[in-house]
Amino acid sequence: SSLVEQTTPAAFLFSDTSSSVSNVNFIDLDLDIVELGGTVQWLQPNETLHVQGYFVYLAINEVGAGRSLIGSLVTEGTNELFFHADTQMHSYAHIVVYTKSVLFEQTTPVDFVFSDV
Repeated sequence: SSLVEQTTPAAFLFSDTSSSVSNVNFIDLDLDIVELGGTVQWLQPNETLHVQGYFVYLAINEVGAGRSLIGSLVTEGTNELFFHADTQMHSYAHIVVYTKSVLFEQTTPVDFVFSDV
């Protein structure tokens, strides 16, 4: 009835874990100014039960503003992404890595500030 409290409650088991990568690193192997190329590497999270993979982007800042995807989803168990030389820097100064779970992409990335000098 709409006037009586339910006598048999329903339950749902959920998991609230944090699974961010760490120690993001990149060495630019492209010798041209304003162009990038090389391998982005990171350490996987300690907790990977719900991790499907990782998205790697070039971004304007550490929170991923103006981001541009490099490649595609990097599957869990892999901790690096190679991208070809001659990738234009535009106004990007950060490489950001987001963890992807079954439900969604992480909202706060881990970043690496690069320099092309």
